[in-house]
Amino acid sequence: MRSTCLKKFDATYVLTVGDLCTRVITSWSRHTALHTLHPLLTEWEHAWVLVHNEHDHRIVGAVRTQTLKTLQQRPLEQQTLGEVVETEVPTIVETTPWKRLSDDGQIDQWHRHPIRIVTNTSGISIGYLDESTFSKIHTRHLLNETAQNRLREHSWIAKVASIASELDVHVYLIGGWVRDFILDTPSTDLDFAVEGDVVSLVSTLVDHFGGSSHTFASFGGVHWVISENLTLDFTECRKEHYPSLAALPIVSRTHIDGDLKRRDFNINAMAIALTGVHFGLFIDPFTGLESLDSKEIHSLHPLSFLDDPTRIFRASRYCARFDMTLSPNTTTQLQHALSTIQPQAMLTVQRIGIELEKIFKEPTPSHAWTLLQEWAVWKQWQPHWNSMSLHNTTTLSIQPTREEWSTCWWMQLCLALPMEERLNWKSIVSIRSNGLK
Repeated sequence: MRSTCLKKFDATYVLTVGDLCTRVITSWSRHTALHTLHPLLTEWEHAWVLVHNEHDHRIVGAVRTQTLKTLQQRPLEQQTLGEVVETEVPTIVETTPWKRLSDDGQIDQWHRHPIRIVTNTSGISIGYLDESTFSKIHTRHLLNETAQNRLREHSWIAKVASIASELDVHVYLIGGWVRDFILDTPSTDLDFAVEGDVVSLVSTLVDHFGGSSHTFASFGGVHWVISENLTLDFTECRKEHYPSLAALPIVSRTHIDGDLKRRDFNINAMAIALTGVHFGLFIDPFTGLESLDSKEIHSLHPLSFLDDPTRIFRASRYCARFDMTLSPNTTTQLQHALSTIQPQAMLTVQRIGIELEKIFKEPTPSHAWTLLQEWAVWKQWQPHWNSMSLHNTTTLSIQPTREEWSTCWWMQLCLALPMEERLNWKSIVSIRSNGLK
């Protein structure tokens, strides 16, 4: 690791089970009829279905999701969830040090009780631990005091953290802002992931600090519009299912680890907790820190580029901006996507145009453009651009602005196309702030 202060974590911090547990999204009564669970199981990401008493909502047992899916392949008759409980669930308090589980021999006894419910200090269930927890112990770190103070000194982060703690809602900084924070690079693009009621959280923030909110129900997102120049994005932790290649995703609830899993690259799949005792907890399930250090970007799953082909353009931007390369597996996945995707059916010229606009705003747009050529993107999708270079020098006495250079590049690209294609590409003028001059 580089020796930046933000990559040095608090060496004295004691990892607790509350740092590691999978947050409970929901649980069901032991009297729930099994046949009613079918639509829920199709969306249920966790390995376990939790079962509670009706009168006090105390969690009393758990059933493996896979067991229920197997049961649904044969007649269910009148069975209820309580009748198929596979294991009791001992409880453990969130402040219990992880090392104590090992020292007391409890980790060796997981085969007896493969799931444990985690409660807060008041005895209220907040999550659970199972075998998958063991893989998380190297993905959680606590930022050092210097880094934590930098978060607290950020006005809007402090406001969000304060209200989230009051409401006992788990909120995380995610995505590019976290990456840039680790790299000590300025960033204004704040994004938050919420385990809980995101609409209520943003409504409370508006009540306390002003502004307005705009909800995007189908994607579990809310924009907090603070001023004309400042909007903060909040999304409910969600997983995504793509019904077909390049289609818009179908979303459903999950926890922070599941939310990070849906992102494009591992350097963007890191989070920082902002709530209560977890403030400053750094979550890195896909080793994004290692990639920032080794300068090698990894996609998160084999279908990443097929699910969202615009990630190809994002990959070129990140490689150019941070002087990184794609990992061999990620390169293979990209090439497979290029040979599979039909841009005319999956990517409109407007979507490609928006991505090119973002490339033109990069510090080194010609580097990103060259990478697209090296990856044979234009050879596959737009051969007329395959051998073109973006001009970036002029003999004029007046140097063009970045916006003016962007206009020149669009003119250059359009003029390289046959007339019938040129007219299609000129339709992207609608996304340009000053028009194609």
